This record gives sequence, structure tokens and C-alpha cells, in this order.
Amino acid sequence: MKKSLIPFILLTMALAGCQPTPERAAVTSKNDGAFQAALAAAPAPEITAEPTPAPERWEDSFANAAGDVRYSVSLEAPAAADAPVLTVRPRPFTSEEAERIARAFFGQGDIYRFTDALTREEIEERILAYRQTISQWESDWEGLVANCGGQEEAARQMVREREDSIAALEAMYDSAPDSVRPELCDWQFRPGSEWIDPAATVAVYLGDQVIKASAVREGLGYVLIASNTERDASGGMDFRVSIGLDERDSEGYAQAMEPLAEGPADLETVQAKALEMAEAMDMGRWEIVDPEAARAAGEEALVSSFRTVVLTRVYEGTPTLCHQGPLAGPDTYWPSCAYERVTVRFNGLTPVSFEYRCPTDVLETVSGAVETLPFDRIAQAAEDQLRRMDSQSLYPFGSPCGGAVSGTDVAVDRAAFGMTRVRMRDSVTDYYMVPSYTFYGTAAPLDGAGNRLSLSPEGGTAEDYLELVTVNAVDGSIINTLWET
Repeated sequence: MKKSLIPFILLTMALAGCQPTPERAAVTSKNDGAFQAALAAAPAPEITAEPTPAPERWEDSFANAAGDVRYSVSLEAPAAADAPVLTVRPRPFTSEEAERIARAFFGQGDIYRFTDALTREEIEERILAYRQTISQWESDWEGLVANCGGQEEAARQMVREREDSIAALEAMYDSAPDSVRPELCDWQFRPGSEWIDPAATVAVYLGDQVIKASAVREGLGYVLIASNTERDASGGMDFRVSIGLDERDSEGYAQAMEPLAEGPADLETVQAKALEMAEAMDMGRWEIVDPEAARAAGEEALVSSFRTVVLTRVYEGTPTLCHQGPLAGPDTYWPSCAYERVTVRFNGLTPVSFEYRCPTDVLETVSGAVETLPFDRIAQAAEDQLRRMDSQSLYPFGSPCGGAVSGTDVAVDRAAFGMTRVRMRDSVTDYYMVPSYTFYGTAAPLDGAGNRLSLSPEGGTAEDYLELVTVNAVDGSIINTLWET
């Protein structure tokens, strides 16, 4: 079985603006105050030391109302406990936190303020590299066009951008210094426009307030970008500290990114390394987000030596569910602000990227322990919602194979218990964190004849491992994790 995995790409700061606004299936929760009423009426027992024993399996099969989605359900109910309800607020990083995160990754060595100032020797090297690239492209023009999706104009644009970069570098050469003296990072946020590479020909938005630094870890160069954006072009908030390999060290970068012949490192080992980094930040308690999904995500290692580990904050003893795409990978849906999480990608045992998204303050503990509904009530609410969903709602951004989907077979095989964020009414900054259940499964799109669609003309079944439905464990309503209502 092939499961969809999205590669983690660090230091790209304007992703959300590229995504269309998806359509979603009808949901029963509209953030109309019903949850608040249920919360006020719910008893608040003492927090129990042991989780509630999980009931037996949920086994079922059914179709949706439209008849185009067929579900088969076979899963163990997760253990659950009475959990808190919190009010929380995402916020920007402070300078002190940015430095603390950097120290957790780099240790106590020198960390320098990033500079794009180039020496004459570096300019010469860049110009030579760009000219060699253009020469390679022109010698295999058909290959370049194919890599651009068959669009010759896109290929010509790539060449023009390299030529523009060469012209910009040549204009800088006479005034460039013979050497550049590095300055230690002062950890002060500055407007993002101050950090733009003077030789860049394509605008890159880094954020409203940015710190950019560089340092070495275990002989490899890395670049850190701490970025605070209160409201971006999509109306959301974006707070992140990203660390990635320094591409200016082309030899080190290529070596670190080369897939290893011996394959990936042990999954538990890289998970432990990621958790050690997160705990060294001293910014709360962290857990691997949904260990079962993390183990499934380890299948990435079957075709490469890379592994991705996602960690999520634990709030008052209850971990957070990460509603950000298949197998807890990078963002697929775009809520107004990402969940607080740490993502580390390894090649073997070498971390090639690190990202901390969205620090979040707990404003208030609304209830120290709210009694959650029994799992049979949760399962019935999930089934009711699944019956409302059609194939289009399962693929809001289009099917994985790009073809027309006439139907879908869905195997619902897992449920997870944890905290999910729900926007507070009349607020653009504050949320509830509520106990919830999320159900996952493998979806196989079908054509009009009921045959499974393929990823390509060469074959390969198109299957996606999807987050299907999230149920509020307090009142049984459906949480729309896209709109956070």
C-alpha cells in the first residue's frame, strides 16, 4: 500500500498564499455557543490517575448518503481520560526564545548575524556556477522543458532569472570587499526587508519581523530564520523559527542531502534526538505527535534515508492532536495559525531541518477535568459525519492522481485522543483547547467504473492516508479543523 507523504521543506515562508481555499463537507458544529453551554453543564470530576479503559473494537461498514463513498471501519478505541479545557492564544517569539531555540540546536558555540555581503571571490564563484548551470540547461533543453511541465516559457524564465542574477552580481563586484568580518548575532528582530539577498531576482517574503543567523553544527553550516508575522496575506498569523542547511556551502549541503546507501537511522533513535532538542529549549513539555502516525510516517524511509519527526506540546497532561495534514506532515489545510509544534527532518542521524511553529500561551484553565463522552457516542457522531461526506470533500485540493474521482473506498483504521483547537466566538486571537477524538483512514479514489485510479500511466494505486473527522469529546459535536469551529 502506498501512503501519501509530503516532503518537509524548510525556510519557505510564503506557502499559505499559494493554496486555494478548499470546500468542506457540512459540519454539525458552528461555534454557536452550544459547546460553551455543554461545558457549563458538564460535571468537573477530579483528574483520575489512570486513563479510562478503552472499550472493544469498532467494526462496521456503511456508505455515505450519496452512495459514492464506501467505508469499512476496524479500529481499537484509544484510551481516554477526563481532560482539561483551556483558553489559549498563539503569540510571537521573543528574542530570548529565539536564542534559546538556537542554543538547543547549535549548543554553546558562536552564532553569527547572517549576512548576504559577498566577497569578490564569492561573487566570482557564484557567477561561474550560474554560467555553468545555464550551459547545462541549454545543452539539455528538452530535459529542462520536461522538468518545467512541458512549458517552454517557464524554462526560458529560469534561464532569464539566472542571467539577471549574474548581472546583479557583476554590478556588485567593484564595491565588494576582499573579506567579510562576521558579527555575533544580537538576537534583535528587524523588518524582513532588511534581510533580502541583494543578488536575489525573485522576491522572497520572510516575515514582518525577522532574525536571521548562521552557525555550524557538527561541521555543517546552517541558517536560522526567526519570523513573526501578525497577519499575513491570507489573514492568518505565522510565528516560526526555522533552521536549515546553508546552501551557500554547496559541497556540505550536497553531502548532507545525499540519500545514504545504508538507509535510514532507527526510527526510535531519531525520535529521541528530536525530543532531546525540544526539551533543551525549556519551553514546555513535548511528545511525539500521535506515535502510531509517526510509525506509519516512517515508511518514508522505505524509499530514502530521510525521516521526519513531529512533536507537539502537552497541555496539563494531555497531548495535542496535530491537524495539519496526512501523517502529521507539513500543512495541508491552512487554519489561521498553525498548532504549536516542532518538526525535525533527519538524513540518517544528521538533522537537515528544524522548525518550531507558533508558541502558545495558556490564558485560563476553564475546567481542570471535564468528563468526556463514552466512545460509543463518539463513534456514532463520527459515523453520522462520515455519511454526510462525499468524494469531493475527501479531496478538497484535488485527488492525488489528478483524475476525476467518481467514488472512494475508505478504510477507517485508527482513532486518536487529544486536544484540538476551537476558535472562541468573536475573537481572532483566542481559542479553546478541548479534548477530542480524531479518526484516520486510507482513501482510494475510484473512476466511474469503480476501478481504483492510478498515480501515473505507469501504474501505482493512488491512496491517501487522511484525517477524516474530529469529534468534540465534551459534547459530541463535529470540529471543523479547517475553520476551527
